Amino acid sequence: MNALEQFCYIVKEIVIMIHNQKNKWIYPFIKYVMRRNSNDNKHYIVSKLFEGGYVNGYVIPKNNFETFRRANITSLTLKGHDMVDNISNDTIWNGVKDKIKSGGRVSISILSQIVGETAAAYSKKMMGIE
Repeated sequence: MNALEQFCYIVKEIVIMIHNQKNKWIYPFIKYVMRRNSNDNKHYIVSKLFEGGYVNGYVIPKNNFETFRRANITSLTLKGHDMVDNISNDTIWNGVKDKIKSGGRVSISILSQIVGETAAAYSKKMMGIE
């Protein structure tokens, strides 16, 4: 798994974990998912989920305010739920992985766009609208 695929997998795991752990302190669960990765990745992904409008809640910063100590994510936004619905489907997720294999860097918003486009194509195919 290359770095891009790993990043996308981690985003998927965190968003699904948030969906499954409603109204709880998310940090310990994120720490568990991210235990093989640097704290910078974890903090980056969670902060971008907040900035991108995928989650509601707040963070408790560390003393240096550069990172946070805990993230209390109270809920997913509509945008976050859309992402969870789309990436939970293995066919759609496999299509996303095929599209990102080319490498490069992908932001969470671009990943979300790729997920949405892949989900739309899959839905059209399933409804026979191609």
